Amino acid sequence: MIRRVIAGAERVLGLHAPGRNLAVFPDDTFLVSYPKSGNTWARFLIANLIHPGEKIDFSNVNRIIPGPEVTRNRELMLPLLLLPISIPAVVSMTRATTGILTGEFVPIVHIKFLAAYCVVFTAACFLLFDMVLNAE
Repeated sequence: MIRRVIAGAERVLGLHAPGRNLAVFPDDTFLVSYPKSGNTWARFLIANLIHPGEKIDFSNVNRIIPGPEVTRNRELMLPLLLLPISIPAVVSMTRATTGILTGEFVPIVHIKFLAAYCVVFTAACFLLFDMVLNAE
């Protein structure tokens, strides 16, 4: 039991990278098969066993029993979604820094833009926090 708690804490803190040193416990179960050999069928079967009262279909099987392609792509979504949002701030910071260091111009426009950017996205965080937190 202590080994399981320590291994879980290491995973949560990011101190453990799965691979050859993966902690395997006696009650762990692995579902392994070749690609295109029935993974989706097996996930439907397991989802129906775990949630017998819920209708399992292609729209919710990835939420109930995520496949490896779903979990791998989920990690890439946040940086891809944040890139277009962060580009204007990075460009404005770069121009403001250039103006300050070279002394060629006063970067007041870029500083005002960054202040407005911070106000807008801070307000958006406060307004959307509950909705994002309670989303399924």
